Amino acid sequence: MPEAKLLMFLTLVLSSGVTLVVALAVLRWWENRRQAARAAQPSSDPSAETLVLRSMQEAAAPPANFRDRLDHRFQLLMEGSGLGLDTTLGTLWIGLSACLGAAVGYLWWESVLGVALGLFAGALLPLLVFGYYARKQQENMQRQLPDVIFSLSRSLRANLSLEQAIAHVGEETPNALGREFRRIAEQMYLGLAAPAALESAARRIQLPDFNLLVALVSLHRTAGGNLPLLLDRLAASVRDRNQFRQYFRTVTAQARITAFAIALSVPVLFVGMWYWQPDYVGRFFQSSAGLSALAVAAILEAVGLLWIYWILRVDY
Repeated sequence: MPEAKLLMFLTLVLSSGVTLVVALAVLRWWENRRQAARAAQPSSDPSAETLVLRSMQEAAAPPANFRDRLDHRFQLLMEGSGLGLDTTLGTLWIGLSACLGAAVGYLWWESVLGVALGLFAGALLPLLVFGYYARKQQENMQRQLPDVIFSLSRSLRANLSLEQAIAHVGEETPNALGREFRRIAEQMYLGLAAPAALESAARRIQLPDFNLLVALVSLHRTAGGNLPLLLDRLAASVRDRNQFRQYFRTVTAQARITAFAIALSVPVLFVGMWYWQPDYVGRFFQSSAGLSALAVAAILEAVGLLWIYWILRVDY
């Protein structure tokens, strides 16, 4: 391999590694900050609902080991995608896509750099597809949740028990949320209590509003009360948050599209120049100043994307 291509390959690997480490460090810092703020927030009403929510969050916490936590996140991703794939099949799809990407990169560029880029892109593509389907399914469940809670309340008013109401909602509700309620009904039919079955579904669904539903059912089992009335109020609150979320996305749509278009225009332009004018782009790899400029530009681009994502994120 020529010395210039070897230096270009090592620079690309180094800059990618540094960008990945910085992104993981920023995400880890932000997660620790949110957990510390949540733990330091005083509880104005130490009621049973607060205690149930706290215990449920502790039970649903990921493992402490990094490898086990990574496996736990990947398992939740595969379950939430709704594609019917387990972790083994998902790993096989990632490996197959990585091999195909490496082959395409070698055939296109005929270099180790092309193999490395194709391998990285091929391994990243299935993860992006899984994440896209998981996000769409979670959004669909969030939109369905108010109607499901209202249906659950009406079933209870029709003198059905909680177990019968959950089974009825699972039969009447289509798509992913109905499948989860049918799974809850099957678990209760096998002898699992309703709060425990709902907590198991909450770990898979990972929706804050569904966690409130679980806390409400657990509170009713321990303290009693008018459950249909509480469910109606919860459903109205969830519907209001959904409407606010849609309103926020509508009023910020133009700003988000403009920001991401500006952020992604530089990498697209760089790839286009690399393809149509390789001699011009190759000058950056012929000196240490050019390599340093590319590394700094890549890091700043990643920081800018994270910053845009952070300022446009709203906790409802």
